[in-house]
Amino acid sequence: MILNLKPKLLVLISIICCFAGCDSINPQVQLEKWIEQQKEQQRLPHVIDKNLKLIDIRSGEMKLIQVFEIKGLGGEMPDEKKVEIRERVVEELIAKKDQIKSLIDFGIVMTFKYQNPSKKELYEFEIDPGKDLE
Repeated sequence: MILNLKPKLLVLISIICCFAGCDSINPQVQLEKWIEQQKEQQRLPHVIDKNLKLIDIRSGEMKLIQVFEIKGLGGEMPDEKKVEIRERVVEELIAKKDQIKSLIDFGIVMTFKYQNPSKKELYEFEIDPGKDLE
């Protein structure tokens, strides 16, 4: 199923955990450096399955922004699919809470954006690990 993200999120979690394991005084600079390393190492786009791929990672002000391309939904994402995606992301992050401790400590907010292959945004949500994963 397109949105059977549970096992696919392990890839996402490993990316986040790679950042979370780093030590630095300035978390914003650390985040930006980590994102640049990922792009230089050509880890993007990262195909998760035939219908989902991570196409971009970027930073905002104390934000980790991840952009996914999802196929098979046309121009709209049904509300029930949005709820399902968010619940699965939160579930995976809770399971890996110890591994994203640095994100929590630094106050990094994660933004998840989903778009179709034509670049039309289908869904976007934020998770503040320090608040949303309690």
